Amino acid sequence: MNKGLKIARYRSNLTQADVAKRAGISYRAYQDYEAARRTPSVIAAQSIAAVLGSEIGTLWPIQSLLTQGRGLK
Repeated sequence: MNKGLKIARYRSNLTQADVAKRAGISYRAYQDYEAARRTPSVIAAQSIAAVLGSEIGTLWPIQSLLTQGRGLK
């Protein structure tokens, strides 16, 4: 589980569905990111961080985002 992501969402008083909709991603994708079953693209991670009013590096180690082969797609 990505505890940092879950905590940031709770602090923002948002549901998983709220974050997904505001970030422009699917609800299922967001669930997978929070459960640490998948790593988002840098673009998706930036969108989620913006919705949560957080920095991308506090939610995911930047290296993990870049080594997933997804980069800035």
